[in-house]
Parts: sequence; C-alpha cells; structure tokens
Amino acid sequence: MPYTINQTSAIDLLKQALVDRVALKLLIEPTDSAKAGLVREGRLQADPTAKKSNILIHPGGRDYPDKLDTSGIASGAGATSPYSLGGPWGSVFWRKRVRIELLLFFSNDSNRQQSQQKADLTISRLFNAILTWDARTAVPADSFGEALWQVQILESEMTEGGGQGAFNWRGNIIVEFLTEIEPIETE
Repeated sequence: MPYTINQTSAIDLLKQALVDRVALKLLIEPTDSAKAGLVREGRLQADPTAKKSNILIHPGGRDYPDKLDTSGIASGAGATSPYSLGGPWGSVFWRKRVRIELLLFFSNDSNRQQSQQKADLTISRLFNAILTWDARTAVPADSFGEALWQVQILESEMTEGGGQGAFNWRGNIIVEFLTEIEPIETE
C-alpha cells in the first residue's frame, strides 16, 4: 500500500505555485524563440543544451535560508515582539526563500546580440511573472496555518559564457516569500 502524506507545508506549496506561475508565463504563453524549454522544481537531470532555456526552482539553501522576520516591520506598529507566537503580541512572520536558476543555451546561434536579447527577455518575463502575481490568492495556507503574506524579488544576477555558436547565460533570481503564522487563540 502506498504511503500518502495528508498534510501540506508552506514551502512546498510556495515552490509548486511558483513553478506553475513561471511555466504559465515563460513556457505556455510565449510563442517566440525566447520561450522556455523547461520549467521544473529541482536539479536538471539531462543535457542542459537540449531544451535551450531551462528554468529550475530550488529551496534557497545554505546561501539563502529561511529566516524569522525579526524586523517587526511586517507585523505592524502594534507588535511588541516579532518573536512571540500567540498571546497579545500577534503573528509571527517568516521569510521563505526560493532560488530560480536559469541555464540558457543558444547553441548554433551566430549572433551574440540576438542571444543576449533572448536572455534579457527571459529574465524580464520572470520578473514580470513574479511582480504581477496575485500570489496570496494562488497559494493556500498550509496544514499548520502558515499563509503567504507578500512576495518580492530579493536579488538577481546573470552572467554570460560560451562564444561564437555557443552563447549561453546562467543566472539566479532569489524570490522571498513573507509568510505569516497567526497566533494561537488562548483563553
């Protein structure tokens, strides 16, 4: 009998919703040559040049770990402690981080400028997909009451490689999801 997981976690819901959003805006909707070839969660398992434009979504990892929001800004002016859960202090906010890895290969493309335009268009589409997304309605609360509050792009970078006939760009976009865990009601 197969084992079934019947609870959800915020990070899994966030990653899957991000994969769905990026696939819609970069794989399904575009009809030009800058259209993505692959959008998926996890590492690339095959020849990276086969699909031309690969967009991979991972947890933030060691460089971009999830963190408790200790600024107190997200919880508003009335919060006395961002560390408190329950009681009179209000919600706890977490910063969940996800990395979007871009592996863009324009093999047999003899024009560097056209390859650069395709890479720039891909990253612009990614920014637009994230910044125009109504993520709060797209991502439900998890089994433990953790819900998405806000999404933003924390940082991004893109580097060029290859050469004539083998132009490629590699990049990363770090997406930060601010999530909220509402206080436990006490009597």
